Amino acid sequence: MRNRINELIAKMHHLPATLLLVAVVLAFSACEKETFETETPQDGISILSEDGKSETVDAKNFIPNIEPDNAIELELPEVGEENKDGVQLRSSTPHAFKCEYDVHVDYHKWHFYYFKKSALPDPLKYKIKVVMTPTWQDADLYCHGYDSYNHNWRTIRHDAKRGYGVSESLTFRLTDLHSFEDRIYINVYGYQHASFKICFYYYPVDCEEYPSADQAIPRIYDPVCGCDYNTYENYYAAQAAGITSWTHGKCHAPAPCHYYFNEHFDHYYHGYIGPQSHDWRTWSPHGEGTREDCEIISSTDHHRGKILKIYDDNPHEGGHGHQNIIRKLGNLTHGKYELKWDMYVKKGHRAFYSIQHDEYPGEYACSVVFWYNGTAKLIIGKYDYHRKIQDQHYVKEKKYHHGRWFKVKHIVDLDHGRIDLYIDGHHFHSWDFPRGYPSHHLNQLGGVHFKGFDRSKFFIDNLELNCLY
Repeated sequence: MRNRINELIAKMHHLPATLLLVAVVLAFSACEKETFETETPQDGISILSEDGKSETVDAKNFIPNIEPDNAIELELPEVGEENKDGVQLRSSTPHAFKCEYDVHVDYHKWHFYYFKKSALPDPLKYKIKVVMTPTWQDADLYCHGYDSYNHNWRTIRHDAKRGYGVSESLTFRLTDLHSFEDRIYINVYGYQHASFKICFYYYPVDCEEYPSADQAIPRIYDPVCGCDYNTYENYYAAQAAGITSWTHGKCHAPAPCHYYFNEHFDHYYHGYIGPQSHDWRTWSPHGEGTREDCEIISSTDHHRGKILKIYDDNPHEGGHGHQNIIRKLGNLTHGKYELKWDMYVKKGHRAFYSIQHDEYPGEYACSVVFWYNGTAKLIIGKYDYHRKIQDQHYVKEKKYHHGRWFKVKHIVDLDHGRIDLYIDGHHFHSWDFPRGYPSHHLNQLGGVHFKGFDRSKFFIDNLELNCLY
């Protein structure tokens, strides 16, 4: 035992020298890494790996290595007040409060915007959405947290699609920052020499957003029922999970059949619907308020008030192309729903709609085409108007009332994976809802899609989604 103690004492005599040696090695390594510079190759970002060697990684893993001195500080005006660009902030309607056009960013350089933490809105009420569209060559969009005391960057999220003219977007809230970070940066990275346009939008939050950056949750049992109908240990846990509203106490009842809406369109202003409601989106990203968007107009039938107009301004006849819009339905996966609307197809024209499995378009559940001759044709999945309908997954056709209002209704039973279509009160067809294109197994109700093409002209009113159970 005595010998073992002596061995330990002897080792402890060498401990300070060992620690000093380790500290010197670490300091030398840090200095070497700070001064090590590499050229950035064409196909990625060159960084230093843990072993001191240069390696190329995808741009999505890259963060700025400088503290910008030319960053543009952004501020939100108070609700009802105008910012320096003359934009008045409204409390409920999503809209752009800051836009810049024809901004240039050099090859493998950054263009910086930032908010101070104190300037960000209440994270339980509002979020900021950023949309960046390259107008020449390619650029990528990043959101970074920044600690100005220690000069540390952290990537919060990014959107780095490839392609000229492809819009990139992201959202963020105050809770995306750590407690020690005092700024949130929105940075555009020049994947090439590029020009871009960028807009910042003020949005009400949804029930569920990104989880908070700080996940410190006190061990206090004070349960709350989140708006997602899950019970959380306390409201800190709910907020950390990204929940934006809750009630005190456990969730005792199962999630109610709560998702429904009724679009009579009378509460909208005349003009494009996209900028007036975040429930609507164009097929192309961020085409709201452009010719791709659909318009609210007054009906000539004084009993109806305002209606939604969808048409194709045929480019071969001096027009500007088709309108293409989606009403988001929540990406529902459980329950039974009734989706219906009133429809009017003008004589000499035709109409088209599809049910989408996802709010982000491209997952077709079914497509219905209303032809010039008063015939409606159902296609399971996607309708390709460049091909003959007989060569597609065409199911059946029935007559509809061309030149007057008629009703379209769907009963979507997500619990049993079935859908029934009715036109003007008559049962059209029933089939397995997960069938579709390109996926054949997605049992989800994402959106209803209205499109004008090939001289289409039709109108929608009383669009409803009712939860049956």
